[in-house]
Amino acid sequence: MRVVQSRLILTLIALTLLLIGTAAVLASDGRINQPPYHLGGDTLYCNSETGCTLVNKDGQDLWNWSQPSITAAFDELDETGVNTLVGTGAGTYGPASLWAAQTDETNGNKRLCLVGVDEWYKENSFCFSVTLDGNYEEAPLPIPQPSPSPTVIKYA
Repeated sequence: MRVVQSRLILTLIALTLLLIGTAAVLASDGRINQPPYHLGGDTLYCNSETGCTLVNKDGQDLWNWSQPSITAAFDELDETGVNTLVGTGAGTYGPASLWAAQTDETNGNKRLCLVGVDEWYKENSFCFSVTLDGNYEEAPLPIPQPSPSPTVIKYA
């Protein structure tokens, strides 16, 4: 019985790892907003030539924030020290705005933040780095915060 349970547990672990690996491979197509950053199927792609483009689930361009407008927002941020709106566009389920945000103090990279809406009309946002040599990096995964330990109730 223990052997069967052990094999079942190992099989479940292997399947879970396979699913996670498959999802990572399928999603690594250059998008900035990897799961869990959800915009109702809309995806953000950025490069130093065209800027940042929001694309719907069918691959159609919804909005583009040009590289010159991103550069201008970063210049204004450098001058004022205040987060600067690059521009507001249209996502599938509502407005989407791109912001130039404070520089990451740990590595000196500039940061952009996208605020958008998902299919439940819930606002979602994420930030990502623009390296010093102009490369756009995918948004880092959030770090889960430990939850408090559950209270154990003992019955007499």
